[in-house]
Amino acid sequence: MKAKAIILISIVFTVFLLGCTTNSLKSGITGTLQYGEGNCVFDANFRTYTPYSGYVFFVNKAVKDTTSLSLPALLSISDSTNCNVGKFKQKLEVGVYYLCIREYLYLHEDNFFTINPNETTEQNFWTFKCI
Repeated sequence: MKAKAIILISIVFTVFLLGCTTNSLKSGITGTLQYGEGNCVFDANFRTYTPYSGYVFFVNKAVKDTTSLSLPALLSISDSTNCNVGKFKQKLEVGVYYLCIREYLYLHEDNFFTINPNETTEQNFWTFKCI
């Protein structure tokens, strides 16, 4: 009886471990984000950027194009992750996305990227907020 219980517990534990996800990305994005803000009257060569730290949101273009939600509401249903000193990575479903941050609620082609099946997209972003 004890042997059966031990075998059953071993099987359940093994199935549990196999079902756990790892930190590896099969479909997703990894990259860096540099952020700056300032006067946009001057040439873009004079802009200063620093590595961004904060939440990064990944807005699915298909969802954005088929809903009338405001951008803050859209962010609340989007995937997000913490960007630490400019570096981030996130597992995402296959599709086309915008990268967005709360400090600058703007979806633009400059922050556009595509996730393909079983690939990790590597991309660097520069976001500048004109004030």
